[in-house]
Amino acid sequence: MVTLSGTIAHASTPATRRMTTGRFLGVLYLLESSVILFVLSLYRADRNPGILTSLTSSAGWYCLAAIGVFLISVVFIAYQFRNSQPSRSQQLRLTAMMNLVTLVFMIGTGELFLRLVAVESPSGVVKVGNRVLLPRSWPDFVTRYLVTRDTAVLVNSPELLSPGTSFLVYDELLGWNNGPNRCSHDGLYCSSSIGTRSSQAGTVFADRSGAYRIALIGDSFTFSDEVGYEESWAYTLERKLRPQVQVLNFGVSGYGLDQAYLRYTRDVRPWHPDIVVLGFIRDDIWRMGRVYEFLSWPEWGVPLGKPRFILKNHRLELPNVPLPRPEELVHKRSIEELPFIQYEPNYHREEWDKPAWRPFYHSYLFRFLLSVRPPDDHPPEEVSGPAIKDLGRELIHSFIEDATAAGSLPMIVFFPRREELSYADSASSRVKPLPFGAEFVRDAGGEVIDLTPCLKRSNPPPSFQRGGHYSAQTNTVVAECLYNEIRTRLGLLHRHRSKRT
Repeated sequence: MVTLSGTIAHASTPATRRMTTGRFLGVLYLLESSVILFVLSLYRADRNPGILTSLTSSAGWYCLAAIGVFLISVVFIAYQFRNSQPSRSQQLRLTAMMNLVTLVFMIGTGELFLRLVAVESPSGVVKVGNRVLLPRSWPDFVTRYLVTRDTAVLVNSPELLSPGTSFLVYDELLGWNNGPNRCSHDGLYCSSSIGTRSSQAGTVFADRSGAYRIALIGDSFTFSDEVGYEESWAYTLERKLRPQVQVLNFGVSGYGLDQAYLRYTRDVRPWHPDIVVLGFIRDDIWRMGRVYEFLSWPEWGVPLGKPRFILKNHRLELPNVPLPRPEELVHKRSIEELPFIQYEPNYHREEWDKPAWRPFYHSYLFRFLLSVRPPDDHPPEEVSGPAIKDLGRELIHSFIEDATAAGSLPMIVFFPRREELSYADSASSRVKPLPFGAEFVRDAGGEVIDLTPCLKRSNPPPSFQRGGHYSAQTNTVVAECLYNEIRTRLGLLHRHRSKRT
């Protein structure tokens, strides 16, 4: 029996030793994987305020699972060392050392490879292939977009924002506005004494008389970006309607529907225009949901917030005004300190750095692992697509009501961009589709004048400037398209006035 037992022990020892060593090595890798999972899960769980919210999130569950695996692995490893013979313990230590060396080698190799293949774009974003390495750096973003482009401006004249044009100024209600009595550096744009577009700086429109006054509100397509004043559709329209009509262009580059509405209520309504034309493009609808335009369009280089309406119980609320000045934004320690950032649809907390984690960001491997899973933020209901459309309907309804109550005739015009015109050319349906946004305008009690059919009929076809805005030729076509619409409404106003007299 002794011989048999000794034979069995002697025969099973090598196999048992190999099995135990393999199991021990596997547990070591499991331990290290749990540490990596814990760190990544803790990083993602850290975005949730409160311990309970963090633990009940998906990242919280991964974090708890990693802790469980880690504890089991530690218990197993400790048991192996405690119940092994000295020679066996030495072998386990050697296995652990080899595992550690292998791990360091793999991490170092991965880090070196990522640094060799990573490419930094001009905007400061680091990419490996098509994958952006998270997180985006708030200090770097501030340096590139909120300070560097506007250093001289913030130091010498804080109210000015764009050193390239010297045209836009900070506005505590609108975010930004056309500065009055000035021209851009290149001389392409000039503004009147009230900040409307004009042929020269300081034009006083109040001195002009006309039987009728038309005011235009909207974004860069209303303002006529990339062409001179006499090439804009507003100027051409006024020239065609002279001498009885005065056209005031209150358009501002980059405006959403909400800013155009506020521009009307504060700056346009006191002029008592007979007709108010609200021009919009597709992007103006989604701009309503933004709080910081520079998060969606950093290349624009305007370091400002914008007004953000919130719809509660079918009532418009404007909680974030007065808006912060640009110098207030650049002193924020992190992006999370920006007021009302939670209502910005283009903000995802996982995409941005956290001050407490910045030492980890020196590792491209850590950033690559962060980037494997896309952000799983659940934004507030107020930034969802349906909520933005509901907000648009209420804004359009308020604009129509306010303009009508002030004695003005409201008009809403849709400007198709290059892609909309291309889609319209390729559309085979005989039923003309409504332009995007027309549905909620119609639901709000308004009517959209869609310029797409008119521009499609133009010969030569519409052309665009380098930045995507209408060329001088296409601006002329826009004026011609609107001429008959305006004349029809002016005729109605004339007959109405004649009856009153």
